[in-house]
Amino acid sequence: QQLLNNRLGFVVGIVDVTDYVDTYGLVNPWTDFINSVFGTSPTIAAPGQGMGVAVRGSLTTNLYVLAGFADANGKPTVPLRTFDTFFTEGEYFKHVEIGWHGPWELRMEDNVHLTLWQTDTRTQAGIPHGWGATMSANWLFGDRWLPFVRAGWSDGGGGVPLEAAVAVGTGYYLRDRSDLLALGFNWGRPSSRTYGSGLRDEYTIEMLYRMHLVKRFSITPDVQVLIHPALNPGADVIGVFGLRA
Repeated sequence: QQLLNNRLGFVVGIVDVTDYVDTYGLVNPWTDFINSVFGTSPTIAAPGQGMGVAVRGSLTTNLYVLAGFADANGKPTVPLRTFDTFFTEGEYFKHVEIGWHGPWELRMEDNVHLTLWQTDTRTQAGIPHGWGATMSANWLFGDRWLPFVRAGWSDGGGGVPLEAAVAVGTGYYLRDRSDLLALGFNWGRPSSRTYGSGLRDEYTIEMLYRMHLVKRFSITPDVQVLIHPALNPGADVIGVFGLRA
């Protein structure tokens, strides 16, 4: 719900925190990058869908603060269980974000923000508490170029796949922004608290081209290259080829 001419907004209920925590202009997995290192930050211990609440307030025309918490044990396969875990187990994922955006209609494309998060120990799941911080910046130039840089660090807790990561890349819009050519590069250091020590740093490259064929249909050829995949020590390079429609 948005109030006061979009100066105040809130969400409450069964939520997906990745819809609004550390988002940026190329975050949509249905239209932008497929690999999750370029969408939801791999250094944030974001829970699955569950009970939660978040509030966003505009301090000025461009400066905003977003804060909230959610059930750390959210599980989308059993959504109603969150009503029990939220109130009885009391294990939460908390977040606060401060950021600056351009005009409201470009708040995702013109955005710079800092996000802090912390998650409680999940006793039954056997996952330790964790905390971390991420930074994200992207800006739309000439209504075509959308370069981005994103970085995250955590203490490795909360079950995060990467305890540190840096992603850079750009999107390039064609045909009045109906088509998108995008390229991204990510470096990541696997979490020793999640997977154990001794794993190699992992590098990910992804390139895609989304072609809008007709009014309600598009296809996206996609190529990913995984260099030193951390959980596959027997391989140095893996290619992943996809086609999204």
